[in-house]
Amino acid sequence: MPTDMLANTALNLSQAPPFLAEGYVNLIARTRSGTVRCRVSVKTLEQMSRSADDPLEAFERNRPKIEAMFRKLFELGFFDEEGAITFSTVVRRDD
Repeated sequence: MPTDMLANTALNLSQAPPFLAEGYVNLIARTRSGTVRCRVSVKTLEQMSRSADDPLEAFERNRPKIEAMFRKLFELGFFDEEGAITFSTVVRRDD
């Protein structure tokens, strides 16, 4: 994403290093008003990569798609009971 577009994005994930905790790969993203935890389940990563390899490697391979989903969920206001954005379902379409 170009830098000028990133400045206008409400959820900034560009500098967020992923870390593994409690069955999720997590990121701490910056927002205009603070931070928000974004997480994707290891099971979802296994489905996305169609293998049970290292979750952090699977995350990095799918990072653009995952970040797009985090941004969409943020824009729609979908936060879990802990105030995090959690992505734990994969819906596949036959194209």
